[in-house]
Amino acid sequence: MTRGELINNWDCVVAFKEGKTIQFRTKNQSNLRWIDGENLGFQKEYEYRIKPKPKTYYILWTMSGAVWKPCTTWDTRKLAEEEQRKYYSEVPTKITEVLEPIDD
Repeated sequence: MTRGELINNWDCVVAFKEGKTIQFRTKNQSNLRWIDGENLGFQKEYEYRIKPKPKTYYILWTMSGAVWKPCTTWDTRKLAEEEQRKYYSEVPTKITEVLEPIDD
């Protein structure tokens, strides 16, 4: 790896040193999935990134008959709770937390 390539990946090198998970894939093949690396050599034929944290979504469910059905999805629990109070206050509802998968 050249000095420039090392500088471009410096945030990954530092994160790896700190114990964070680093992912890699072959350069110029963006259709490949990211792979978690354990013993990285930071070779120039690969591209690297710090493993992103999954995003959390909140699904608002309503009781329809005897079945729970999803109504809306929100990025924050606060918005889901506001929606629940505003539109579904008289209908049995629940909020479920869902993590988005991070594999791309």
